[in-house]
Amino acid sequence: MCINATYILLTQSSADRFPGIGVLSLTVPITATTAAVIGVPQAAGQLTPRDSSRCGRLATLVPVLPIALEPVLAIVHGRLILYQLPFRQPASAVRSRAC
Repeated sequence: MCINATYILLTQSSADRFPGIGVLSLTVPITATTAAVIGVPQAAGQLTPRDSSRCGRLATLVPVLPIALEPVLAIVHGRLILYQLPFRQPASAVRSRAC
């Protein structure tokens, strides 16, 4: 319970300090830091360099995967659930705006 409170307080202080949605990019390191307090002592003697490498690669992908997969999942759900196809505008229908 204390770890959850720490996470909430650290995230709130980050949100107060940095304006806008950019603060969301800080939540992953905050989560990793607060979880490491419990996880590192438990796994310290059991982690191999290969495991550490895998964890590092996964930590790099975690923030990127939702952004990359969201459009794909939206298209799949639209097709399977709503029976819709993605709409593509022909190039001739796109109007350019004058500056």
